[in-house]
Amino acid sequence: MAASLLEDVAQATAGLVWRPRQGGFWLLGTTPGAARDTLALFESMGWPARLLLFPADIAVLEAALAGDAAPSALPAAATPGLIGIEERAEGMPAGTGQSLATIWRWQAGSPKLLAQRWMVEAEALPTPPGRDWAGHAHGLLASRLLEQAARLGWPAARKHKWPLLLDMPWMPPPRSLPAPPPGVWPGGCGHALVLPLPAAAEAGAWVALAAAHGWQLAWAGLTPALAHLATPQRLPGRLFFAEYNPLVASAAWPAPECLVLQGGEGREALDFAAKHGSSLCSRVC
Repeated sequence: MAASLLEDVAQATAGLVWRPRQGGFWLLGTTPGAARDTLALFESMGWPARLLLFPADIAVLEAALAGDAAPSALPAAATPGLIGIEERAEGMPAGTGQSLATIWRWQAGSPKLLAQRWMVEAEALPTPPGRDWAGHAHGLLASRLLEQAARLGWPAARKHKWPLLLDMPWMPPPRSLPAPPPGVWPGGCGHALVLPLPAAAEAGAWVALAAAHGWQLAWAGLTPALAHLATPQRLPGRLFFAEYNPLVASAAWPAPECLVLQGGEGREALDFAAKHGSSLCSRVC
């Protein structure tokens, strides 16, 4: 019942109900008034609840994000040879190897939820040790995700009030794409295809294909050495994803407001994002 009540508030205020691995429920990105009213309702029903105030309580969110992001270990016996990767990808149950993540940034001292990213979890398809075949695994999983979007539609947990970003595989531009979900967000990030940086060699073709089917573009895999590309004037896209690390924080990003940091839910990444107006990508759906 608590989850249902929170979901109703989230839908009405473009917020998000997050269910971390540690248990419990979080209502994120809602309005202050709705948060206070929900807290009062829970207290009247005798349910324990807490109202977090940002930035004072940022350490609480930081700890919860860090705990939820802890990867699960894969047994060594689960690692197939390269020849078996395709067969394993083909035999994976629907929905395996993918997740919904949330794009958000600090705004006026509170987390502002901007979009969701339907992304692949490349670690779900392990590759042989000693070889850099993660890109191949990512491409196989993203191809499955694209097929699922075309045949079965969008994930049930998608928030209809937010744009959706869709991971694309390492491949040449296809002849067609599934139409994006309904919704238009003028002046902001609309529905976008998240392309791996090597696809920039065919950026012109991707721009035409995306525009013809109602998508924008975003780019993943930016590194500090390529920070100068992270601007719509150099690469046609709204957002640019980079794995957070100290080198990323020290790079000169020409458009930090277009930068989205992944894998950095610690205090340093939060402080960097708040200071520069950048966003964060967290596996909070």
